[in-house]
Amino acid sequence: MKPENQPNPLSPQVQPVDLVEYTPAEERRARRKIDSVLLPFVILCFVMLQYDRTNLGNAQTDNFAKSLGMTTAHINTGQTLFTLGMVLLELPSNMVAKKVGPNRWIPCIMFLWGLITLCQAFIKNRSGFYATRFLLAAGEAGFIPGMAWYLTRFYVSAELSLRLAIFWGSNSIAGMTSGPLALGILRGLSGRNGWHGWQYLFLIEGAMTMFIAVLAFLFLPNSPMDGGRSIVGHVVMTRRDAAILTSRALREDPQKAFARGTAVSMVDIRDTFFDWRLYGHCVSAFLSSVILTPVNTYGPSIVKQLGYSGYIANGMQAPASAIGLLVSLTLAWSSDKTRERGVHISIAMILSFAGTLWLALAPDSAGKRVLYGGYLMTAGTMATGQAINASWLSSRFDERRRPIALAC
Repeated sequence: MKPENQPNPLSPQVQPVDLVEYTPAEERRARRKIDSVLLPFVILCFVMLQYDRTNLGNAQTDNFAKSLGMTTAHINTGQTLFTLGMVLLELPSNMVAKKVGPNRWIPCIMFLWGLITLCQAFIKNRSGFYATRFLLAAGEAGFIPGMAWYLTRFYVSAELSLRLAIFWGSNSIAGMTSGPLALGILRGLSGRNGWHGWQYLFLIEGAMTMFIAVLAFLFLPNSPMDGGRSIVGHVVMTRRDAAILTSRALREDPQKAFARGTAVSMVDIRDTFFDWRLYGHCVSAFLSSVILTPVNTYGPSIVKQLGYSGYIANGMQAPASAIGLLVSLTLAWSSDKTRERGVHISIAMILSFAGTLWLALAPDSAGKRVLYGGYLMTAGTMATGQAINASWLSSRFDERRRPIALAC
């Protein structure tokens, strides 16, 4: 059966969609609604992900490892298990999202990882730490690729780099706010009821994520045309807005009409992994994670070792995050404007690796301010090209292979 004769699963009634004509002003108005309502909520979800992924670094400034009788080697093992869980489960998670819809799957995994984060407040030993790190990865694994794929349903490729940069910029927003939040929790609640500050940190941030997950279930539409009973689809967008957003998406990629309720086949997986273009993007993502993972895990501890107190070290993460947001948005805006991807990704990597060289080569006698400058350059530019990389990757694969490629 030809695609144009198949039923359109984007529609709540699973009926064909008539492509509509629209003016540039109407398109801008419809897009603005997504920019001003849906995208900020997606950012909030990503912020919660980053809180729960990186709060281990904040906890370590409150003697987390010592409280459980662990060493840095044990923390590294836990992070290895976390990384293993991410690698093993990102693709399966995205496959489930494609089948049931990201608007349903993402809130479920958010609730799961929020619960695991909360449970970290009650761990008593190394085994509990190892178990919760792996389970946390199991919950978080599908969020970033799943949400990146979800956004491709609402934006065309010419708009995507900047929106994905804003999405990835949530990492910076989380960095700017997680330090002060952790500072307040650790300083204000440590010792209450016989609990360590890090226990309250995991408890509060896990509960916050679970609450946002419930809101996400009510808030997120499956696609522009399939808003269902979601707040965005039922309250924010008119039928005309939905028709405009759907029409422009299908004109760019007609296969988006068959996104919902279709399982990923072995042929889809084979075709994706046999496409040589995938692997350059994978290398780029890997090089970003080489710096991102240790900085997220040990960032506050690194700053503390420069000579700052543990509480202050948490607050000093904010400037690096602000730099990261500025660099990421600037590169993405320029990339969309010039329609160029590779050079912009390279610039982001060069800046990040220059920061690591600064830290590696600067002598201890240089002083803590000079060393902190190297940390700012490293943490402020790491992974700033990843949004461009994901946008470029998304434009190179059709709808049936896109969720697989983004999960790699």
